[in-house]
Amino acid sequence: MDDFLKLEYEQCINLLLRYDDRQLNLARFATLLSCAVASAMIALAPGEGNASNMPWAFMALLSALTSLGLAVVFCGMVQNRLYFVFPARQVNSIRRHELHRRPDDSFENKMYVNTAFSAFHPMSTHTIMSVFVAIQIGVFGGLFHFCISMARTGGQQPLLSSILIGLIAAVVLALAASLYLHLMSNKTPDHAVHAAEQ
Repeated sequence: MDDFLKLEYEQCINLLLRYDDRQLNLARFATLLSCAVASAMIALAPGEGNASNMPWAFMALLSALTSLGLAVVFCGMVQNRLYFVFPARQVNSIRRHELHRRPDDSFENKMYVNTAFSAFHPMSTHTIMSVFVAIQIGVFGGLFHFCISMARTGGQQPLLSSILIGLIAAVVLALAASLYLHLMSNKTPDHAVHAAEQ
């Protein structure tokens, strides 16, 4: 292996570790944010189940801001997945190149050599973490609808419609992310990440 490929291989491995850690940190941050806001909302709830004394407008604002913050984290996770895939492909490309250059076939490769895989993989841990955050966005989106409805109507609890809105939001986000990753992974890194001309 020449010096350039050796350095490139090592740097790409480091990038994989970095992007993997970033994905985990973003998922951890989203979960901590959701738990903290949910705890604050429970603490704000009056005792004895008196719904008329609930600060519904404030709860709605808190839910909306949390959904927005989680959406930013979700977008970061989706983009991070794309950043992860390109170095992984480069590592596989270098490995495949070096295996083809070997004078004999005595070495049996047991590692990845595929360079054509999609950035979207339904069973990858990155996808599972992203879907988990999409569900959290859906929960707070549904909670926002619930709180707004309770602030307007008072007694009529729109529980079913709020659950449906939250579920739709989570599914739409997950599907949009999968489509984005699939489309972007068919492009070169320069075009997918920097929108450069191919």
